[in-house]
Amino acid sequence: SRLLEKAHIANHDSLQIFASRALDKNQFARRNSPPEAQSEVVGTLKSGNSDLPPDVTMTTIPVQTISTGDSDRDKSDLPQAKRRAIRELMQDGSLTPQERNLRMQQIIAGDVLSFQATDNGRNESDATQAKMSAIRELMEDKSLTSQERNLRMQQIMRGNLAPLTMSSSDLEVNANVEIYGTSLIKEALDAKIAAKLKKKLQSELSCNEEPEHHPDDAEIANTMIECANRHVFVGVTNTSALEQSWIPSEDGHFGMSYSSLLRPEEQVSETFSSLRQSYGTAPNVEAQGTGGQELAVATAVEGEDEPDYVYAAIEYDPNSKPPLHKHRRFRIYTFVALLVITVSIIVMAMYITKVSKADKIVNITYNLTNRPTLSPTPSPTSLREASGILEQLEAGVLRRDETFDAMEAGDPRLLALDWILHRDGMQLVSDDVNLYQRFVLAVFAYSLDSFAWYSCGKLGENFTVNIEEDVEKFPENVCPVWNPYINRTETFGVWLSSTPECTWFGITCSDDGVVKGIELMYNDLIGQIPHELFALDFLTYLALPGNCLYGTIPPEIGNLRHLLSLEIHSNGLSSSIPSEIYELDQLQLLNLAEQYGVERKCTKSNGAIVNIYFKMGGTRGFEVNFGLTGKLDSRIKEWRSMKGLHLFENSLTGSIAPEIASMRYLTFLQIGDNYIEGSLPNEITSLRGLRYLRIEDNFIYSTLPENFGDMDDLEILMVNGNSMYGPVPESLFSLKKLEVIRLDETLSADPPWIEVSDEGFTGSISTEIGQLKNLKWLLLHSNPLSGTVPTELGMCEKLEMVRLHRTNIYGTMPREVCMLRDKNLYDESGSRGILYADCSNNNRTNEPFLKCDCCTDCCDHTSQVCVADD
Repeated sequence: SRLLEKAHIANHDSLQIFASRALDKNQFARRNSPPEAQSEVVGTLKSGNSDLPPDVTMTTIPVQTISTGDSDRDKSDLPQAKRRAIRELMQDGSLTPQERNLRMQQIIAGDVLSFQATDNGRNESDATQAKMSAIRELMEDKSLTSQERNLRMQQIMRGNLAPLTMSSSDLEVNANVEIYGTSLIKEALDAKIAAKLKKKLQSELSCNEEPEHHPDDAEIANTMIECANRHVFVGVTNTSALEQSWIPSEDGHFGMSYSSLLRPEEQVSETFSSLRQSYGTAPNVEAQGTGGQELAVATAVEGEDEPDYVYAAIEYDPNSKPPLHKHRRFRIYTFVALLVITVSIIVMAMYITKVSKADKIVNITYNLTNRPTLSPTPSPTSLREASGILEQLEAGVLRRDETFDAMEAGDPRLLALDWILHRDGMQLVSDDVNLYQRFVLAVFAYSLDSFAWYSCGKLGENFTVNIEEDVEKFPENVCPVWNPYINRTETFGVWLSSTPECTWFGITCSDDGVVKGIELMYNDLIGQIPHELFALDFLTYLALPGNCLYGTIPPEIGNLRHLLSLEIHSNGLSSSIPSEIYELDQLQLLNLAEQYGVERKCTKSNGAIVNIYFKMGGTRGFEVNFGLTGKLDSRIKEWRSMKGLHLFENSLTGSIAPEIASMRYLTFLQIGDNYIEGSLPNEITSLRGLRYLRIEDNFIYSTLPENFGDMDDLEILMVNGNSMYGPVPESLFSLKKLEVIRLDETLSADPPWIEVSDEGFTGSISTEIGQLKNLKWLLLHSNPLSGTVPTELGMCEKLEMVRLHRTNIYGTMPREVCMLRDKNLYDESGSRGILYADCSNNNRTNEPFLKCDCCTDCCDHTSQVCVADD
């Protein structure tokens, strides 16, 4: 009833309904039981806590007053009447809150018939309204701290509506505000627990005797005690098994904490004991007849009456979820994911295996003839020959419709095949990924006669074994080579040994074992380049300079679409450069220079001498080799990645096309000593990164472009030996990186060079020449230059050679230039002229055309005869 009253004062509708139902279930037992049986167990939430408001108490339902009988029919109708009155009151919308509160108090007092708003009720209603107004003002006041607001709330609930005053005792009381705030909910739970316990006792505790009349509540309680005493303490030996407590949680509810699972009878006894302890009373449990007024609940232990318990039902947590690994959907998704990952790994492994098997492996189909041939087919000499290796090599390596059957004995390709089939220790099969490249390298070795294959370099330099005694052991050996660049000895596999081809001397492979480069410089390799070499599709660089190679460049070179560098200079190659070479659009370095005029002799294994000064090395006569031929034309624009183009000392024709501007990465252009004609296009000055421009000794008839100074990186300028003319551009002397200037030999170019009247450079030496601090060679002789030698030339302190003879330069050699003789302008050997000028007496009679007392060589301006004067 106190709970219902407080819920009504607080205007808490849900709590009012809850309290009303609790009162109905208890059937107001406390009011209807005899006075002597009434024993209230009253206590506060926290026993002995004087800081709580005095009007807040918790009234529990006494166990002794539980009654299942109805001794007084008139009294039993009172709860039903109260419930109907409360229901009508809650449904009546015409009443004000104050009237509804007053009416609720009358119903609780037992007046269910009429509603009278007494002055006392109005006063209480007005007090409640004042409290609510004070609480509302307190909530809207933002100036108070949390502690002040809690203290003020306690004062209002006590009925003190005066302004807030703070004292030390108030601070202590403030700490219990939260406990008071949850007291209403705890009282409701107490009423609900008592109702449930009454119902449980009525259903479980009974005796064999049937009552002869309707007993009252006291009789029922006594009967329950007697029934319980018949089995009291029978078999109860472990009192710890009954340990059980009611623990209030943080939200104001009570929960049970089990130390072990109990039987239903034990739970009833323990529940009453726990309730007494939680309400602040702990009476001693006494059996009937000892004078105690408390109910002692004992349980009987009879084996056949013990119910079977399903412990999982007690332990079941409705909010719990099964473990993730037991979730059916999780298991399905996991299985699918693992299946997808496994399939992906298998597919990836198959793809990698296929790629690593070298895509070039050709599938050979064997077709049976319709009928036997007239002559028997020769049987294979070995199982290796019948394993498909021959067919694979013919389809993947051989070009020009060649077959092994059509080759003559001693052919390098047959020798390489025999080595692959019978003598190679690796014994490759037809589907090995390195079959092609190993065969190609074997063909390359058998095509070029040289003992260097066994010595990892030129014979006599790195070779340390006796050839005649150990020649059969070479294929099984490795050889050490001193590398001066890293200052240590390296060990390489010998060519045609059973070691992997990637370890052979001069071979470079990628991480996956694919041959990427061949570098065999100055190794006395003798012979013609086999076209099978260009079956190495992934070759990126090929360097074979300084050997005795002769013949032509095979057109199959166009297959090397990944080639970046091709260096086969300083050999004896002849014939035309194949046009397929223009298809190598990835080329960055092309060096085919020095193919004629080189006299190098090499000795073959049979003792024959090869001299590359002649065509085919002199093996077919002694016709002089003039090097490579071909035409340099507009197709050079295909070499967009070219950085170094070295074609000097050949017999190339054509002209320098304006398309040269497409080679914007070009750094070295050396095409001197050829038969190139035409003019020097102005587009060449767009090559801003050009460092070397060597077009000397050609048939170029041209002037130097005016914007020649745009090539800021130019270091070497050699246009000598051409039919150049016109003034020297002033911008030339702004190229501060210049080291060599050769404008010489344009006036007296010998036939078949063009001779015209205006041939040669004109003008004078600019005073801006002093800016060329890096200049080492200044060769201006054999030109119709005029004027005097500027003193600024002495600022070029790195000069090593100056030639000004056979010109029209006159006057006196500046002292600043002569002082350079004490620096770099000298030659210790005296084998070459360092400082030339027309400093001899003119025709032996007249004064020198250019007076010079520090020149190393002087020439007669008239007769052009030069003699050493140093």
